[in-house]
Amino acid sequence: MTNASRWTRSVVGAICGCATMVAAGCILPYAWPKVACVRGYAPAELPADCRVFRMEATVDRRDISETLVDFSLSEQSRFLGGWLLPHEHLSVDYGLYVVGIALNYAIDRVHLTRLRLYRPGFELVEIDSWDALGILEWREENRLGSALDALVDPPIHWPRPQKGWAPSIDQLVAVLPPGSTSDGYKETLLFAAAEYERIARRADGNDEMTRFLAKAGALRELAAK
Repeated sequence: MTNASRWTRSVVGAICGCATMVAAGCILPYAWPKVACVRGYAPAELPADCRVFRMEATVDRRDISETLVDFSLSEQSRFLGGWLLPHEHLSVDYGLYVVGIALNYAIDRVHLTRLRLYRPGFELVEIDSWDALGILEWREENRLGSALDALVDPPIHWPRPQKGWAPSIDQLVAVLPPGSTSDGYKETLLFAAAEYERIARRADGNDEMTRFLAKAGALRELAAK
């Protein structure tokens, strides 16, 4: 039997196997359009020192494992005397739902659109698509740099060993795209680097200062790529 014949039989066998599982209800494919909409804000709702960033991401999920496919983070301008306009995005989510005897899980690709509100000294506020209207609550940071860590953190599942844990700079750089992705994303990386340098001057000890400066340096290197 030639290699071509073996390959053909393998492909046909895989297709027949998948078709059998689908027919039996073991694999349920799906796809649907997704309209994301994040509300706008009036000038009185956003403090003057609040900076707004639009986060868009595409994530592949396999049960609890998640892989970042695409990531964008760019600052949004205010219009007409301080108004922040609503943000919309149209995408398609799709995947497979595996139905087993002891384990059921999804293998899919999802698209996320959110706003991240960054205000120095306060915890990051993240507004998800279709979140209900409500008054923004600003809570003081419980750890120096926690809001900045959350600003650049991609929306994937990290194995967090304890509350307040943040991924290391090596973990971030391994998954974040380079600054050449877009001008807005590059500017956000440089802004975050400058903020890490600013808070490094307020660090409690050399270890914390070194960590902040290392993150600033790594983000500047990523922005230059």
